[in-house]
Amino acid sequence: MRVWTQIFGALAASLTAASTGSAVSFSAILIHQLRDDEDIQLDINEASWIPTIFTLSSMVSCCLGGWFSGRFGRRVCIIIWQSVASICCVVTFFATNKWMIFIARGAIGFATGMSFSSVGIYVSETVHKSLRNAVGCFPATFLAFGMLINFVMGYFFHWRIGALLSTTLPALSVACMMLFPESPYWLVEQGRNDEAQISLLFYREEGFENELQEMLSKHNETRAKSKGQPTNTFWHACQTLRTKAFLQPLSCVGVLYSLSQCAGIPILTTYMPGIFEETGASLDPVLASVVVMSVRLVAAGLASFAIHHIPKKLVFVCSSWCLSLSLVTLMLYNVLQTTEVTSPDMKHLVEHHNWIPVAATVIAMSCHALGIVNVIHILVAEAFPTEIRSICAGTLQAFSNALCVCAVKSYPNFLSYFGFPFAFGIYASVAFFLGLWGLLKIEHNDGLSLTEIEKRLAKDIEKCNKIRK
Repeated sequence: MRVWTQIFGALAASLTAASTGSAVSFSAILIHQLRDDEDIQLDINEASWIPTIFTLSSMVSCCLGGWFSGRFGRRVCIIIWQSVASICCVVTFFATNKWMIFIARGAIGFATGMSFSSVGIYVSETVHKSLRNAVGCFPATFLAFGMLINFVMGYFFHWRIGALLSTTLPALSVACMMLFPESPYWLVEQGRNDEAQISLLFYREEGFENELQEMLSKHNETRAKSKGQPTNTFWHACQTLRTKAFLQPLSCVGVLYSLSQCAGIPILTTYMPGIFEETGASLDPVLASVVVMSVRLVAAGLASFAIHHIPKKLVFVCSSWCLSLSLVTLMLYNVLQTTEVTSPDMKHLVEHHNWIPVAATVIAMSCHALGIVNVIHILVAEAFPTEIRSICAGTLQAFSNALCVCAVKSYPNFLSYFGFPFAFGIYASVAFFLGLWGLLKIEHNDGLSLTEIEKRLAKDIEKCNKIRK
């Protein structure tokens, strides 16, 4: 079996994740730099609309992106909407007022939402089952890489230059995806079996006959159940959200996806420079953010090795609970620094160890990159049947984005009404429960093909139906 084509195909698709990460972290740079910008100045409440609008628009487009990917193909979806994202970066560069920035951020949020849900699916559907855990981590690694790039540019350049340079990633994503074929699973779903065989020949070179036969058998079985009715319409896609094929995996991966958005990571990513100012970190806030995102990238790179050799459940649970401890550390450091009952000697000791907020944030972001976001992306890409995989992934992304909007937009109010310790105490509690839910619900799918996972899901649903009867 040929491996390098599968790896390079996954890398090409993962450039879309890098583009998404760049777009997400650019909001943090705008919030920080627009406070003192000569042309456009925004206070924190106005600036908080930048990530909010971005996330709201991506929330809407994720559902549409799931249907678009299922209707027109994963590859086509990435190529079209990453082209739009590149244009939006240019519009941001030429912005002359806050409304142009809001519109540009909304547009790029829509474009990234349309394409991002296809990335993990394309990777999972093109790589062999023996490589899926390792290669399935590529999107999260590139997501971290994209975030780091914009924090670095935010430290060295004005935000306009950063916006112009940000056109590179989506443009490169489009160019690379043009070189690779469509997902064989999607081609089989469309009845384009000859093209599916060509796609598998490109990715595997040899030994793919049994894999293709499994795909065809599962597709014929699905068509028989649907009585030949078309399954790629938008109405059919919406109807699938009421089926057990969607609801049963949702109880695991849907809850994990949602909780991960409420566990403080969107807050750290969006308001990181301000959080370092709030906790009195020793480094320059933007430079500290660069350090954090650099270590996060290293952790994301190690995830391929970790998840390939260690069960996903164990990696996920340990990472979630380490994230919770890191958030507790930030909370306690702020309490000791700001409370009036702290003795002068204790305050002096705390101020002497002002590297702790940076270290705690490094651990939090590294845990998220190493064992949380990777595992969730792999679970989303493998948990649902092929015919509804893209619409389910898009729906989950949309719902988690809605929670992200609430978290990001409510953070300034949390800070104002309840204070830093209360906010991060809530985030730490959610992170702990995230690990607990993963411990209870994540199943062992390592080494199984997507078709084998679908068959097991069908058996589980049939077993539940018999029990209820």
